[in-house]
Amino acid sequence: MGNAPNKKVENGIDIVITWVDGSDENWRKKKAEWKGRGYQTSFSRWGTSEVRYRDWGLLPYLFRGIELYAPWAGTIHFVTAGQVPKWLNVDHPRLRIVSHDEFMPSRYLPTFSSRAIEFCFPFIQGLSERFVYFNDDMYLLNPTEATDFFAGSLPKLVPSENTAAVNPYNPYFAMQIHAGVINRHFSKREVWRRDWRKWLSPKIDRRIRLENLLLRLYPTFRAFRDDHLPSPYLKSTIQRLWEVEPELLEYACSQRFRTLDGVNIWLAKDWQLATGQYDVASGMGALLPCRDSQGMPLLDKTVDVIVHGRQKSICLNDHDFGEDELELWKTAVQDAFATRFPHKSSFER
Repeated sequence: MGNAPNKKVENGIDIVITWVDGSDENWRKKKAEWKGRGYQTSFSRWGTSEVRYRDWGLLPYLFRGIELYAPWAGTIHFVTAGQVPKWLNVDHPRLRIVSHDEFMPSRYLPTFSSRAIEFCFPFIQGLSERFVYFNDDMYLLNPTEATDFFAGSLPKLVPSENTAAVNPYNPYFAMQIHAGVINRHFSKREVWRRDWRKWLSPKIDRRIRLENLLLRLYPTFRAFRDDHLPSPYLKSTIQRLWEVEPELLEYACSQRFRTLDGVNIWLAKDWQLATGQYDVASGMGALLPCRDSQGMPLLDKTVDVIVHGRQKSICLNDHDFGEDELELWKTAVQDAFATRFPHKSSFER
């Protein structure tokens, strides 16, 4: 659906956005049907939560931020389960609406797992080799350049090892699985010997540099830290993962819902770190949690960052809110974005 742009911008960097309308009754019925087919294991309950599919009505602000602050971007591939927001200008020359059944093998459909969708990105017709991936809870707040995401043909990443403990019931268990994959294919000693200047680069936060240095003492990678923010990817890297780990990716794509024992697209970034084919990035964004470590709400701080923040990008973290609290948050956050982006973009009707 929609018209593909007549030509690419000069730098050839696309954007991919994934979105689902969790309020769509037909979609909800289909989800309930598949949820009832034995997908209630301890590994999958986390992936069937309503929080994973809830729409806060903020998608227009993602497009407003892209139009204002990412003029360098080429085609915007808007990936959905055949759903299109009524307000979206489907005839926009830079927009291409991509349904799952246009690029995903039929054996994976229907899917309610972002991981299955992400590993099939290389099959999207016309997708550029270089692209920046946005979840629908990620937003640009200030001007960006293509060089924030890529240095020529290389993605810009922060090499960062993580001390996360191995716990198969932790939502971030994938980080340890990724490390296991990297350790099967690469020697940590050789990676450090070749790229130690990158792992200790002054562009990286001092705390992360210190952690990298301490974890250098371990003979293998324990886990990688990946920021939940708009991220650069190479299509060829995901294709390479299909070549070297076909069973692992097949498992991830065949799960109808996200599970704790599968890999995600961050593995492609970790693979780039292991190969050394990247340039070091400086931090350019922030994840906005809804609660602090003591469970106290952070609504005022979240609103302040949206309205006044100097970060180039943010990710708004959802949470298991009560009904009244959810409505309070949605109203406040919608008002904050409306203040930051008062004018419609050309992506809106």
